[in-house]
Amino acid sequence: MQNILLICSFLLCAFSLTAQSINKQKLDSLFVLLENNEQTMGSIHISREGKSIYSRSIGYSSVEDNSEADQNTRYRIGSITKIYTATLIFQLIEEGKMDLDTPLENFFPEIPNANKISIGSLLNHSSGIYNITKSEGFDPQAVKTHEELVKTIAAFEPVFEPDTKSEYSNSNYILLGYIIEEIEQKPYAEVLKERITDKLELKSTYYGGSIDTTKNEAYSYHFNEGWEKSSETNMDLPHGAGAIVSTPAELTTFITALFNKQLISEESLSKMTKQRHGMGFGIGGTNQGGKQMYGHDGGIDGFSSLLIYVPEDQLAIAFMANGNQYPLMAIVRSALMASNDMPFDLPSFEVFELNEDDLEKYTGIYACSEIPLKLTFTQEDGQLLGAPTGQEPAILKPIKEHQFQLVQAGVTISFNLVDNSLQFTQGGKELLFKKEE
Repeated sequence: MQNILLICSFLLCAFSLTAQSINKQKLDSLFVLLENNEQTMGSIHISREGKSIYSRSIGYSSVEDNSEADQNTRYRIGSITKIYTATLIFQLIEEGKMDLDTPLENFFPEIPNANKISIGSLLNHSSGIYNITKSEGFDPQAVKTHEELVKTIAAFEPVFEPDTKSEYSNSNYILLGYIIEEIEQKPYAEVLKERITDKLELKSTYYGGSIDTTKNEAYSYHFNEGWEKSSETNMDLPHGAGAIVSTPAELTTFITALFNKQLISEESLSKMTKQRHGMGFGIGGTNQGGKQMYGHDGGIDGFSSLLIYVPEDQLAIAFMANGNQYPLMAIVRSALMASNDMPFDLPSFEVFELNEDDLEKYTGIYACSEIPLKLTFTQEDGQLLGAPTGQEPAILKPIKEHQFQLVQAGVTISFNLVDNSLQFTQGGKELLFKKEE
């Protein structure tokens, strides 16, 4: 399970998103490239105002059976489950069964600092509880009772004092899942069905178990000179942190309903999306091109997924992969651009190698007269790294002589060694940078 939220950094060119027609042909070209170069297997679905505007599936749900993925293929969604768990918690809060300040000691007094940790702390990852899935020796295939897992979580020292900062921990949402069960006196799977999936008529969204291909459930894979099947996590371990199975179409239906206040009130949604210590209360948020976006990503076994929603446009994008070598953020970013009929560069998968002497020619600091940021390029371990002012360096991929890509941000950088300049291209916009002496 992962904790990376939303689109990408390294964005220098602000782009203005406007709801327009979708460039389906360009998206089709992207997925043909990804499939032909064995970069990913999975499915995407895009909706606007609750209506489907694009869908596509590539690769196989089962490589061994030669079963091709389709729009009904079901994938493990990993940490996107946390949005569902948070939604259930806010429903219970609205019903007066708890509140954001309810202490953890009401349910699990054995957890260190339980008297200082609230339901809100768990939702916001500000509890300081150690992330059990990162512990040495954690076995994702193990069979453990809830009591055993709580005991294991309680054995770790707190990482920090509650509510002083936020640090992603799956333990928070495992405990929230257990709390839902204790309050409702029902398994999480039943609560999910009664409160969300039945209400929205989601037939392919449920608490997962062992993968069953007769239900069109996908296996997951990693690439090693070919797609090799990944092991299966016992879904009772991630529980409320990552146990749900769904399809891209049903993910977009869910998040659209959430933001249309069909599942929780406007007040609860406002609390869920509020940022504290850089994190929301079950969902992440960012501003791109002057528009607010929300979402979450997920990763479990060889599965990876990303779900985003743009409230102003009622635009929802869900991509789910069961085998992936290509940055998910780059795929969803391209889908976002295409959904607004904006240009984006297709990736190149040609191998173009450079030695350290070649790379040294591109290093230095470059400035642009149109924006206040500067770009700094360095080389390390045979790779060119680039970073805008105040950001961490990112690896740039050489695609041809004097040209590099930052795939996850959809950026192409073309160097001109004659006049010591570079052209920065992103989303169809170009900026000229000059090398400083």
